[in-house]
Amino acid sequence: MRTSHPRNVIPKTITLPSGYEMPRLGYGVYQIPGEFCNTVVCEALARDYRHTDTTTAYRNDFTCAYVVDFVATFGIPSKRNAILPRSEIFFTNKLPPKLRGPIARGTRFQPPAVTPEEPNPPIPQGSEYLYELARKYQKTPAQILFRWSLQKGCVPIVKTVNRERMEENMGIWDWELEDEDVLQLETTEYKPHAGRLVEEGESLWG
Repeated sequence: MRTSHPRNVIPKTITLPSGYEMPRLGYGVYQIPGEFCNTVVCEALARDYRHTDTTTAYRNDFTCAYVVDFVATFGIPSKRNAILPRSEIFFTNKLPPKLRGPIARGTRFQPPAVTPEEPNPPIPQGSEYLYELARKYQKTPAQILFRWSLQKGCVPIVKTVNRERMEENMGIWDWELEDEDVLQLETTEYKPHAGRLVEEGESLWG
């Protein structure tokens, strides 16, 4: 079992050009219906996630924003209503390209400091080699992939509606992958993919 602390400690936040500190592990809500985000985003914040990532196209961004404001005002229900200051929560919302121009011209719009990007990612979670690494480090396959992302300098956005996995996915800070394992996980055969939530010709706002 690999229990030693990592040689190079990865900071839990990264400083953006704007000066804001962005947590290096985010909670994503892709394909989670808005009515469920009330619960899962609150549960993620209760488990020390401090970065919530959404987008207008997910159609749950208003709900996520409401939860962030709620816990900053009334507290986290499962934490005995402990108040979580708004300044401690990093909230990411991304506008579709067709709306960026009009909104930027009509408001004091801050240009994005981070461009979402999918790196040359690791092998699929079903890979036998990935399971070998999971056994070697006594971690889950998901933890192996998230740790790989951190060591590659990325900000992984993890998604689960399961409370136990929320906690499990946080367990990626006090260990590290060996350099050869980082290299072996890389592949040039991966093709990024994303679900299309809005039909062509359909109003963005429904």
